Amino acid sequence: MLANQQIISLLRKKMSDNHRQKDNIYASPQTEINRFSFDNAVADVFADMIDRSVPGYNKIIQMTEIIAQNLGPNTSDTNNLTRGYYDLGCSLGASLLAMRQGVARSCQDKPDLIGLTMITGIDNSEAMIKRCQDNIDRDKSPISVVVRCENIEETPQFAAYFVPFFKNVPQATLELRTKSAQIRSLLKHEAVKNVIIALSFSPERVSKQLEHRVPAF
Repeated sequence: MLANQQIISLLRKKMSDNHRQKDNIYASPQTEINRFSFDNAVADVFADMIDRSVPGYNKIIQMTEIIAQNLGPNTSDTNNLTRGYYDLGCSLGASLLAMRQGVARSCQDKPDLIGLTMITGIDNSEAMIKRCQDNIDRDKSPISVVVRCENIEETPQFAAYFVPFFKNVPQATLELRTKSAQIRSLLKHEAVKNVIIALSFSPERVSKQLEHRVPAF
């Protein structure tokens, strides 16, 4: 049986073969720029798009695996067993695979803890979720991963889990960056000094043409 790392490497190659088309979406002049969306055309070239637009992306994925391993279930204290991992905007699933790999490492000598981890991927693009699910399914691992197509405002467990968590870790800061005004699930919680909601606004013309429902100034 292949080691998990070998499986991940083979999966990444498969993702490259299937989805890593060159990003030429805006290579040619366009008389009209349509509203950007993570549709099938973008999902097909997203691996190339994010590698070129996010410096150090591969390092981020590697660090995600290490963090997940360090935070994996590692105690016999039943009050501290269940761990929740979220990838908000999971796209093709690279971070989910990294988290799954890290958790698997943390449970390597403790197989009874494997079922006590919750890994959830959220994305509001059906095209991304479909490809993400395909990639997760190819990765044969005992660590369960669930992907859902929804806005993070509709993710009921997220705020309930992370806001109280960061309240108890005052040396850390959680910054939630959003372009949406739909933050009702967060408003149900008392204010926490180290939990910051950062809203970004766009000029009205940009909001109407390119960023649907983004608040304008």
